[in-house]
Parts: sequence; structure tokens; C-alpha cells
Amino acid sequence: MPNMGAFGSAPDAYDKLVVCSVTSAGRLHRAKVMARSVKKFEPEAIVFVCLAEESFPPSAESSCVDRWVLAKDLGIPDFYSNMLKYRCSEAIASVKAAALQHAMKQYPQCSQFVYLDDDTKVYYRLEAAKEALRQHPIWLTPHILNTSRHQDGLQRFGLFNSGFIAIARSKPAEEFLKWWNGKLSENCYKDERRYAGQGWLDFAPLYFDAKTLRHPGYNMGMWNIGETGRDVTHTEKGIYYLYEKPLVVFHYAGIDTELFASTMREAYPEGANLLYRLAEEYRRELAEEGGQEASSVPWSYDLLKAES
Repeated sequence: MPNMGAFGSAPDAYDKLVVCSVTSAGRLHRAKVMARSVKKFEPEAIVFVCLAEESFPPSAESSCVDRWVLAKDLGIPDFYSNMLKYRCSEAIASVKAAALQHAMKQYPQCSQFVYLDDDTKVYYRLEAAKEALRQHPIWLTPHILNTSRHQDGLQRFGLFNSGFIAIARSKPAEEFLKWWNGKLSENCYKDERRYAGQGWLDFAPLYFDAKTLRHPGYNMGMWNIGETGRDVTHTEKGIYYLYEKPLVVFHYAGIDTELFASTMREAYPEGANLLYRLAEEYRRELAEEGGQEASSVPWSYDLLKAES
């Protein structure tokens, strides 16, 4: 049997990074852009996408996705009752832990797993995350890293953003995912307490010794645009940098909202920062992947609700 490459040891040739995501038919264009960006910088990685739909639409195909699975096939107890009680975005969030658990079962030869939201894009190799996983089994990314962007309102979203989570195969990681999956099934509403299950992650450092990945280039997003140390300063050979560190993952949550636009204007009123270019490139990629058509596709479980 090949070395499982658990944290604390270097992975062998059989061990590949597994990148998981969850999406819906109406968001497939996002997942395809995410998958393509992963393959660009981590060509050997296995990309695993879970679809929170009753069946696969014709558009569920991409040369950059190695495996598709329906959320109903993840083995989630009371699956339909959960789907019917949530809105689409909540339902997608509610199966994140289950998707990671399923990936760990499907790829027993792999030891390193990363969860990426479907509206993220990778801009550099995930080396810092992979190295971190050799040292510790659970890594989370915080919304902010310093006081420069502190806003009391961020408390309702939790300390950590669930759009990027890194897991190494281990007993602590399995226990964490089991616990988080239970909480997501129980309460994954976008309310003032847990914000689509994200707030539960606040307990992970206490219960499971989860560590904080403080690399500023991981899981950048609307919540930390303009934060000290997180400006996109220059590009070299196609790589974007935040001063001396590369931009690794940008999370484009809310890119088409006025809040995203106003946050950009507030941080960079002259409109000259490279983030404007990145955002426009991302919008073009979404359009190329059929974004306009995909966004009009109804969610399977909304249709089931209407029929019941």
C-alpha cells in the first residue's frame, strides 16, 4: 500500500491534492472557471465537484473536472428534508462537509484535501496550503488579518470564511468534518447567528485545534479588499503579487453586487488597482462559460417545493 502522506510526512508519488467544491446548475459556470484555474496551477490535482441538484444537467461537463457527484448521493441522512428547508445558496453550503467526507472516501490514496467555493479563482500554486497540511491537519482562512479593515458587522459572518478550507487525512480532521456536517444539516440558514453554517467554524480552533492560514493571498474577497498588506501591487510573468507574496485564491462572492463595487471604490477610488483588471477578466470568463444562460436555470429543489 502506498504511503498515505498524512500530515507530518511528505506525500509520495501516489498522493495527489484533491480539490472539492459544491455548486448548482445555475452556478455551473462559476465552478467551471474555478476548476480551470485549479488545473492551470495544479495540473496533477484531482478536481471533485458536487452538484446540489436532483439530476445532472447537460452543462455538467468540463475537461477540468475529474469527478462529478450529486449531493443526494453523498449519503446525507434526511437529505430531502434538508434540501427543502433551505434556499439554494444555503443548501449548497449545507453539504460542504459531506462533500469533503465523500472525497476522502473516494480517494483513499490521497491525504490532502482543499475545499474551494465555486466562485473562487486560483492564481498561483497551492504550495503554502500543502506545506501547512504537512504540519497540521486543519486550516481555516480568516475574513481579516489585522485591524485595518475591522468592522463590528463582520461578527455576523463569523471569524472564518468557509470558501477555503484545507484538510489532511487524520482522526482530528475526520472528527471535525463529522461535527461540522451535523451542524450544517441542523442550521445552515443565512441568519444573524451562523450565516449559512460559516459561523460554526468559530468553534473549530477550540474543539479541533484548527489553525489559521495567515497567508494574505489565500481567500481574498470583498471582506478584506483594501486591508493593509493585501493590495495587489504588481504582476510578474502572469503572477499577481501582494507586495512580496503571490495572490493565490480570490473569492469573487458578490462580484455583481453594488456592495462589491462600492467596496472597490472605497479602497481604490482612482480605479487603477490591478484588482479592477482581475474582476473584469473573471466576469469575461463567466460569460464564456455560459453565465447568462446558467443563471436562469431553476434549482431542482425549488421545483420540488412548488410541486409539494
